[in-house]
Amino acid sequence: MQDAEDTQETVIDLNAKLTEHGTDGRSLPGGDAPTELFVTVDYAATVFNVSRSHVIRTYQAGFIPGLRFCGPYRLLRTFVEALVAEINAGRQIDIEDFYAEWNAKSAENAA
Repeated sequence: MQDAEDTQETVIDLNAKLTEHGTDGRSLPGGDAPTELFVTVDYAATVFNVSRSHVIRTYQAGFIPGLRFCGPYRLLRTFVEALVAEINAGRQIDIEDFYAEWNAKSAENAA
């Protein structure tokens, strides 16, 4: 578990990553810009400072909503942005719990 100082460092690091890469991912290497509704695996991996394969495994485990479209994976932008917003608010996140909460809120809004 992170202490308050580590959490603050994480928020600062995440803000720096978002500033460096832009919130829409247009400045990622290789011009890998996300679509309007979706972001790429590379974008999410850069934002969260994890490997591409880690993002894919998390998607395959069912904890990141998205789709696989003829090979490439695309992740739902609103989920990624909501996760970033929670982290920026200083909340410590477990991806499984966050997905369950996000999914329940999405279902309520759809009803």
